[in-house]
Amino acid sequence: MKRLLFPALILALALLLSGCAGPQNSRSLKDTYDAIRQAEVLPEMVAVPEDMVRDFYGIDPAWYEEAVFQVASDSLLADEVVLIRAREEADADRILMMLKERLSAKAEEAKTYSPQQYAIINRGQILAEGRELALLVTPRVDVLLAICKGK
Repeated sequence: MKRLLFPALILALALLLSGCAGPQNSRSLKDTYDAIRQAEVLPEMVAVPEDMVRDFYGIDPAWYEEAVFQVASDSLLADEVVLIRAREEADADRILMMLKERLSAKAEEAKTYSPQQYAIINRGQILAEGRELALLVTPRVDVLLAICKGK
């Protein structure tokens, strides 16, 4: 049992030391999303197709060099994870504005049909550090924040 515990602790430490938004982060955003998914606090998620990103978020794919867009496969759930590494600082500023608009629109929509999902969305977080951004919406957003902030 002790032989299994040590590698598990090393893996957990490695996941916590990697972040979603930070200039020293050389890890791919897909790897970061995989670490988030391994926390097992998200429902089943589906990727937003790249050809729908502009319509869904207002974000031009030319503004980022890497991105992960995941939403709950159950359309009644508010869960959403967006991780983006912008090409330039100016692109990051535009993306940040779009993520704020997305969170606001999500809240406005949920307000009329689901007070529970509305409360989850209101606890959603947007992280921005340099060219790296994240939108995190889930009931256990604290877990995702801990992974993203490396705590």
